[in-house]
Amino acid sequence: MLLGGIILAALLTLWLTSTSTGSATIPS
Repeated sequence: MLLGGIILAALLTLWLTSTSTGSATIPS
């Protein structure tokens, strides 16, 4: 459960950084 949360947090951070730069690429 903890590992899944860490992975989710990492994916969210990557998605937020990608959207903040302007390239809104939403991973499927």
